[in-house]
Amino acid sequence: MVLVLKRKINDKYYYRFFSDRLEYRDTFFNKNKKVIKYEEFKEIRYNQGFIQSKFNLGELWILTRNKSFFKKVVIFKSIPNVEKEYGRITEIFNNQDER
Repeated sequence: MVLVLKRKINDKYYYRFFSDRLEYRDTFFNKNKKVIKYEEFKEIRYNQGFIQSKFNLGELWILTRNKSFFKKVVIFKSIPNVEKEYGRITEIFNNQDER
């Protein structure tokens, strides 16, 4: 199963959730993709403020076990249907735990 999220603002950003890992590119100029294995995940959560909710957008936060300060938190912004996508991501992650 592959879940692909794209930011509403720009198609250059993407987040692909595979059965064992997350691959993403989160900057416009960076052509490199980043990979995080699910075993590095510590916590997954979403945030949706009042104005974001009016536009059906939100943020996904993934906290990792990485020691690097800059890799501890991955924030995906401007995600459409954030609550639904959060549910789908946690389902993929929870299925990984069962393996």
